[in-house]
Amino acid sequence: PILTQQEMSRLEADLIRQRGDQGEALMRQAGVEAAQVLLDEFGPAATEDATLHIGIICGWGNNGGDGLVLARSLSEQPGFRVTVFEVNPRRRSSSLAQKMRRELPPAIQVRALESARDLIDGFDTLDVLVDALFGVGLNRQIERFESELIDRINGLG
Repeated sequence: PILTQQEMSRLEADLIRQRGDQGEALMRQAGVEAAQVLLDEFGPAATEDATLHIGIICGWGNNGGDGLVLARSLSEQPGFRVTVFEVNPRRRSSSLAQKMRRELPPAIQVRALESARDLIDGFDTLDVLVDALFGVGLNRQIERFESELIDRINGLG
């Protein structure tokens, strides 16, 4: 079944309440499970001789934190090179996303996306681009730059 935003938010809140850890275990599980999906789909093509370049666009909320866990998980696998694109990194990220950011290994390249100028390059060398920009908790209008970023992502084909 496909859940509505309200149903998903309620499910996440229930899981967090059951686990009692402010969502950290759920964030880690989401990132690891997403990595497994990519490994199942693209793992056979990734070898030490044929590296797949994975880009992950991370917002500053918990969905971005999920993306950071995904980045770390993939970077630990042979045949994967990971670049994280942090959207508006000067904004205060959720405390969990900040924690996941601190746990990134140095091998992961992190690029800031702060304006439309930053969109000019960086995506062209990617084999796969993962959207960890917004989650079900989005409760505001997206900004112009974020809209331009979404348009750019959608235009990649």
